Amino acid sequence: MLVRAAVLLGMCLAAERALGQDGAPKVDRLAEIAAIKSDFSNRDLVEITPPPLVRRLLPIDANGIAAAFRPSPKLATAAQLRAELRRQRELFAPYLKDLSPPLEDVRIRLPLESFAWRIETAEDRANFAATLAGQGRWQQLKIPHYGAPMGRAVTYYRTTFEVTAAMLEKGALFVHFQGVDYKAHIFLNGAFLGSH
Repeated sequence: MLVRAAVLLGMCLAAERALGQDGAPKVDRLAEIAAIKSDFSNRDLVEITPPPLVRRLLPIDANGIAAAFRPSPKLATAAQLRAELRRQRELFAPYLKDLSPPLEDVRIRLPLESFAWRIETAEDRANFAATLAGQGRWQQLKIPHYGAPMGRAVTYYRTTFEVTAAMLEKGALFVHFQGVDYKAHIFLNGAFLGSH
């Protein structure tokens, strides 16, 4: 009902604005300008003719066009493939060198490698705040951590670290993970930071 009233009100205002104070229709100056027929042929613009292109052909040696491309011999064995890969790496090695000067690293990096870990329990689902606080049984491990496939499961990784004044002076802190399987929800001091 409110939407209809707003639409009707807008239509009435538009009708009032279309009429002058004396009730006569207002003159729309912009509509008049748009209706003027003009000569838009741009007589003052000069078209520049591009210079003629010289026809140039690349030279072909005495052996003809067939010498321009020679397909590599067919590789039939794994040993031939390894040898050809080694040859190609040596051939292209000069072009793959990193010749740029090293960039100055202005970030303070804090690698986190030791974590407490556990598989989710019914108690974790019932009291997630206690899980974030570190309650319950945890197993210490090093990252990267590879475990056997568990099917559909939720696991928790927990660690502590100190944020220094020098880190805060940078203006922003970043959390970077080298690899997270499927989904991750990240919490810091009990506050949700984001998801992957």
